[in-house]
Amino acid sequence: MIRDGKELHWQLIELIAYWQGKVNTSHLMEHFNISRKQAGDYIRAYQEQCPHNLEYCKSTKAFYPQQVFSINILMVMLPNI
Repeated sequence: MIRDGKELHWQLIELIAYWQGKVNTSHLMEHFNISRKQAGDYIRAYQEQCPHNLEYCKSTKAFYPQQVFSINILMVMLPNI
């Protein structure tokens, strides 16, 4: 289990990617009232934890779920998915 407070940020990243089909820093900035740099740091940290879940698209400046996307962090919160 993650113990440094990233859980909520990472759960939101997975949830938005899963439901909306993409996630970007604006989602985290609006929800948590954080800076773009902070939001980017959380997404980069998430990618280190789950390297095969998201792929960045430069033209849309968003991260898209890859074909092998799996719900990892949300499983801690919602084990019946």
